[in-house]
Amino acid sequence: MIKKTPKRKFRVYISFFVFLLILAIVGPMLQMQTRNLLVAYMEKGSALQVKALAEQFSNKVSTEFVALNNAADMITGQNQNYKDKDFLSKYITKDAYGVDAGILNIYGHAELGNTYSSNVFSGLKQSYHGNCAISFDRDQGLLFTVPLMKDNLVTGVLYKHYSADALRQFFSVRCYNGDGKIIVLNGNNEIIIPSHAGRSKDVAFLDEQVVSNTLVKVRRQLQNQDCAGKYVKTSDGPYFLFASPAVDTDYTVAGYATMKSVSGGITRIEDMVSWVFGLLMVLFVILIIYLFTAEEKAEESDQLRIAKQEADQANRAKSDFLANMSHEIRTPINTVLGMDEMILRETDNPAILEYAHNIQNSGTALLSLINDILDFSKIEAGKLELVPIEYETADMISDLVNMVKERARQKGLEFHVDVDENIPCRLYGDENRLKQCILNMLTNAVKYTHEGSVTLSITSQVVWSQETCLKIHVKDTGIGIRQEEIPKLFAPFERIDEKRNRNIEGTGLGMNITRRLLSLMDSQLEVESEYGKGSDFSFTVIQNIVNMDPIGDFTSRFHEKAREKREYVERFHAPDASVLVVDDTQMNLEVIKGLLKKTKIAITTCASGYEALDLLKKKTFDLILMDHRMPGMDGVETFQAMKEEKNHYDPSVPCIILTANAIAGAKEEYLKEGFTDYLSKPVVGEELENMLLKYLPAEKVEEAGVVEEAGVEEEAAEEVDVTTDEDFLTAMEERGLDTAEAMKYCGVTELYRQMVSMYAAAIEEKAKRIRTFLEEKDYSNYVVEVHSLKSSSKTIGLGELSQRAKELELAGKNGEYQIIEEKTEAVLKAYESTYDLLEPFILASEES
Repeated sequence: MIKKTPKRKFRVYISFFVFLLILAIVGPMLQMQTRNLLVAYMEKGSALQVKALAEQFSNKVSTEFVALNNAADMITGQNQNYKDKDFLSKYITKDAYGVDAGILNIYGHAELGNTYSSNVFSGLKQSYHGNCAISFDRDQGLLFTVPLMKDNLVTGVLYKHYSADALRQFFSVRCYNGDGKIIVLNGNNEIIIPSHAGRSKDVAFLDEQVVSNTLVKVRRQLQNQDCAGKYVKTSDGPYFLFASPAVDTDYTVAGYATMKSVSGGITRIEDMVSWVFGLLMVLFVILIIYLFTAEEKAEESDQLRIAKQEADQANRAKSDFLANMSHEIRTPINTVLGMDEMILRETDNPAILEYAHNIQNSGTALLSLINDILDFSKIEAGKLELVPIEYETADMISDLVNMVKERARQKGLEFHVDVDENIPCRLYGDENRLKQCILNMLTNAVKYTHEGSVTLSITSQVVWSQETCLKIHVKDTGIGIRQEEIPKLFAPFERIDEKRNRNIEGTGLGMNITRRLLSLMDSQLEVESEYGKGSDFSFTVIQNIVNMDPIGDFTSRFHEKAREKREYVERFHAPDASVLVVDDTQMNLEVIKGLLKKTKIAITTCASGYEALDLLKKKTFDLILMDHRMPGMDGVETFQAMKEEKNHYDPSVPCIILTANAIAGAKEEYLKEGFTDYLSKPVVGEELENMLLKYLPAEKVEEAGVVEEAGVEEEAAEEVDVTTDEDFLTAMEERGLDTAEAMKYCGVTELYRQMVSMYAAAIEEKAKRIRTFLEEKDYSNYVVEVHSLKSSSKTIGLGELSQRAKELELAGKNGEYQIIEEKTEAVLKAYESTYDLLEPFILASEES
């Protein structure tokens, strides 16, 4: 084996020199490719630069013609005496020395100013034929001419003349911080307006053969595009030549600048790439040195042992070497990749990004030479962490049922809940993540089930005294999944049976997230499905036991909980406090008044921002609740107007915005406008009370428990009519209204009755207004009305109608008027159909 050592060294040397040869070839090629990409990028950038300058020149020319035409109209319209030398200064400004203006008669003689020959300035002939023109002579400069017309006949020509020196003063522009030179050329590439460097330098640059040839190429490109730029290597070094035609003229704006000026430092990327490549070579040399050292150590060891021992030691040395290399090379390689990351972050150019990614891939290839020492992987955007808490099992299941049952009902599906009575009533775990997993399964089941039922089943088995194993099943009679598509179910952004399910909303992330969450909980999602018949999703999860008492009959507890939610006890009384509520929808005003009725606050309401401003002039309030979307003056505009009325509005009075705009960032925008706080609609009674309790003057607020005995007796008397309230709620449920949702906003049945009555009584008039706004294409007020329909429908428990009104509102906000035209009538018919259901519940006060 010792005799084979030179052969091993020879192979290492050969590998070393072959790889160096490859690097020597590939390195310059990569550098050249990088330079080509940078040149292409700078050519495009210089072309866009000169395009903007050409537009600037065109605007100057256009401005001159506009001024001359206006002056011509004034002159011919007022029959001015051309012999009056001073009258022309009223209409045309002579900017400085070298600029003059005058009038030529139809014979070409000067009525005012100097005479200019049409042989020198060809544009004069065009103006005598009734056209505006611009013409140039190298010695005499630039002449703008417009015809003087009377009774459709040319009576003369009005001109404005710029001498050659004045041209450079008024029409020259600069680029690249003055390092670039901009010139204006005619069709024969003659310089009309030289750059700030001077005509002689411009001519010397353009006369160089390589530059003139490049200019021809640029001109050829301008036949098919509106700007062009070319790299040219001149006797003075690398330059960029660029040009763009000036619109509505026969001239071209061109320019030239050094590569250094155009690059703006972007050529440093080329240096960075070279540096990174050189660093890779240094790392390779380090690797070779390690290999040689390892070989030498292996040689010394091989001489003292037998062939088998030598082989064993060689293998161990190889393993040790790879382990050491993995540690030693990590730091320098991370530096290389860090430099590459700088390139990736500092450029938006797709080509350069592609090259930077190639560097990244080359680094990976180099690492594979040392047996995949480094492993590159993408860093995930966020890390999921479990946050365990104590939670009520029944409450968690109730929340799930409440979130899903309405969607199932709207699709005409049966929703069954089967909960084991022996599940411990209080558990410890990540309630939110567990709820999220089950909700994703239920949502999927409802989404892909068109008829039949969805069943949630939860059982448990106590593992030992401190832990229980929950078994969750979600079974549906939906469309099912083909066996070969089940793995696709867990892929992010993938959707099964895309052609069949194209109209079903979703991102394709739900099941993927569920699987990852369950993995964190040491669980796994199982799927059983038969295509066309339905699916069964299930998983088991271990939760710690806080209270072993069983939850009992979940159905009874669920309904009992729903009844508890209907009961309401106010948190405070504030009889001396006054609150102003501003909202254009009468029902919303009634809701606020009803929700705050038992707090004894003095509520003042108005239906517009204008009314609010008038009220503030007459009375002061402790707090203002302001709706955002109102016709005429919206809530934000009203608030700004209030602040301007310093004599009538005290800025220390809290003003809280009421809005259905609950998107991310909305609260911050309202606070930026100066509002004290933000409350989303539909307003929930508890949240409203908390808000008022937070901002009302403390001296005007007292605990709700401080009541007189007469009040207690009166309250007890009100509780006698419980049966009537239950009958009303049952009647609403039979008519498809979600009473549990409605009671969240109304608080008490009495207010709910009033809301239903007002809603039914307003149907005919509101539907008429919406149709009128639609016919008149008054989309602004249309949006306000459907916004009101959305809120009021949700308040009384008509969730589906509220959602349809919301779609119309969003369509109006986004300018999607075709959707409004197509869907409004169907929504209004559904709205009007509720009248027959709710008409028996219109109170006498509403009928009158």
